[in-house]
Amino acid sequence: MALPPVRRVITGHADDGLAKFQSDAAVQAHERPNGTGISFLYSAPALPIDNQDPKDWAADEAQGKNFAGRPDLFDVPGISCRAIDIPPGAESNMHRTQTFDFVAVIKGSVLLKLDSGEEKTLESGDIVLQKGTNHAWTNPHPTEWARLYVVVTKSLPIR
Repeated sequence: MALPPVRRVITGHADDGLAKFQSDAAVQAHERPNGTGISFLYSAPALPIDNQDPKDWAADEAQGKNFAGRPDLFDVPGISCRAIDIPPGAESNMHRTQTFDFVAVIKGSVLLKLDSGEEKTLESGDIVLQKGTNHAWTNPHPTEWARLYVVVTKSLPIR
């Protein structure tokens, strides 16, 4: 059984400057060909983030567009926060992004494979700082889903 949707609560400011809740809703995952689900939680086209910008850039990402309107979900010009749900036994392809990624394993365990052949099993509560390396994710469990929270930020190209 797939994991429940992620609840996304966004805060902001009222006209008088006081803090308020802007939204509180479940974010539906978008299924990839291997069964993995990606929930686009928040994104911004540049850093620093403009906390007064009301646009929900994550809605554009969820429609399969990057900030230039092209279908590129991984390399970002600013920052993007996502939840990634990996079904039992699923594996991603080996890939590299031009980003620095903060990855937290929230549920289950995953195997992180590098193109060098090195592998690490990561458990719930573990954190990975992904520095633009070629990698693949596998959920080795035969029956349980895994969930990752990932914050993707623009980085300089690898030389």
